[in-house]
Amino acid sequence: MPDEEITWPRRHARIDPDKEQEAAAWLKEQYEEGAYIRELAKQTGRSYGSVHRMLREAGVTFRPRGGARRRRPGSDGAKEGARTPDGRSDRPPTAGSRKPPTQRLKDEG
Repeated sequence: MPDEEITWPRRHARIDPDKEQEAAAWLKEQYEEGAYIRELAKQTGRSYGSVHRMLREAGVTFRPRGGARRRRPGSDGAKEGARTPDGRSDRPPTAGSRKPPTQRLKDEG
């Protein structure tokens, strides 16, 4: 819960400018300890945008969006089905896959 000394005004009301830096420091501490911006917004009764703005102004380095990316076991990190430098796919053709238009013209001619 927010510090008892910080008086969080009702939603959409301005925070006392004298207390805003103190509030931003508290938000920064909570965020850096792993709290989510949405959690902080809910706890304080502020909007997501105002919490984000206060964190940005407090000099927070934001975490990447989304969760941790999980790799498949044995994955080397390369994308499956990536294109080769000449534009071909490294993915094996599937049953019923069509030939590229240039290959069809060669076969027909």
